[in-house]
Amino acid sequence: MKRTVVVGVLNVLLVIRVMIPATLWAQEKEVPLTAQKPYYGVLKFGGYLPESSDLSNQNAGNGFSGQVAFGYYPVPYFAVEAGFGYFETKGSVSNVDRKFSSWPLEVSGRLALPIAFLEPYLLGGIGVYFSRAEVGSVGKDSEQFGYFGGGGLNLNLGKSFFIGAEARYLVLEIPILYVNPLGTTTQTNIHLDGVVATGNLGYRF
Repeated sequence: MKRTVVVGVLNVLLVIRVMIPATLWAQEKEVPLTAQKPYYGVLKFGGYLPESSDLSNQNAGNGFSGQVAFGYYPVPYFAVEAGFGYFETKGSVSNVDRKFSSWPLEVSGRLALPIAFLEPYLLGGIGVYFSRAEVGSVGKDSEQFGYFGGGGLNLNLGKSFFIGAEARYLVLEIPILYVNPLGTTTQTNIHLDGVVATGNLGYRF
């Protein structure tokens, strides 16, 4: 009886010894979702939060931000993303309304670390910003380069859909025109540095 139990236990241990390496091997060979479906499109909607002293002097408040972007993972944990969007902020000084808006065309790199159905990531990039600064009835259009960095978190809802949240800090300087008391205009620069925070809805393909 004892011998039968011992043999049975040894057989179980032998099976476990054989199965464990196979299980570990299978997990190591599991293909990440970003390799199975390396392309994605994403809609981003949220807010633009001014942070510069220039915008504080304009009494600028929080504004809207939106973007549509497309990305590709050349390797499972790194993506290249291109996006086009819009953000704005408004203020008022001495009863004169001010509005600062921009249409950014951005390219970024994204370093991700997928963990089960979660995908935290860091990002950084540059862009061309087609901006307009309005002070009363005087406006100034410009195209300027800017850069940004930040991070986010995606939640995969199956293999195709995902939702997420993202925050980035933007550094951008654009020209602005002021009307002097004598009726002439003066050009200076203003920093639109701020935080762009969005909720994201995406699709992998």
